[in-house]
Order: sequence, then C-alpha cells, then structure tokens
Amino acid sequence: MGVGVASISILFGVILILFGVLITISGIAILKKNKTKRSAAQEMQEINPNQDNTANMVYVFITPTGKKYHKDPGCAGEKCIRVDINEAKSKGYTACSKCEHFYFLK
Repeated sequence: MGVGVASISILFGVILILFGVLITISGIAILKKNKTKRSAAQEMQEINPNQDNTANMVYVFITPTGKKYHKDPGCAGEKCIRVDINEAKSKGYTACSKCEHFYFLK
C-alpha cells in the first residue's frame, strides 16, 4: 500500500509541474500576442505619422447662430454642425445648460 501512495504522490507532483508549465507557456503566448498587436499599431503610426487620431476626439454640436455647444444633436436643433469640442471652445461656444451634466463638457 505504501508503494501505491508514493506512486500517486509522484504522479500528482508531475501533473502539478505539467500544469505549471502549461500556464507559463500560455502566459508567454499571450504576452507575445499583445506585443505583436502593439507593434502593428506602432507601425501604422510610423507609416502615417501625420494622420489625425480622431478616435480620441470628443464631438459636440453647434449651430451657426447659437453660442452654445451640445452633446445631443436633438438639443442643438435641425441645423446643427458636428465639431470637435476644442474647436467649439476656440470659437467662443460654451456648454449648453441642458447638456453640461455630461462629464466631458465641463
């Protein structure tokens, strides 16, 4: 009976070691995959260095006759124009009192 328990203990130890190796290999594969994704993004930036990063822009809506900018185009009216929030601010527009509760308009 002692031999059986020893064999089971050894087998259990081997299984734990193999499981640890599997987790390590999986972690390395994930790290390599993430590194590849970052490298591809960096390559795209190097290929198009003058390309605007519009994904980070915040857009608001203005009207030609108004002085307020809006998050909701319905609040701005039918003749609203979508612009970057920095452009609206640089033209003297201020936040609409109905829209100012949105965090990025403050």
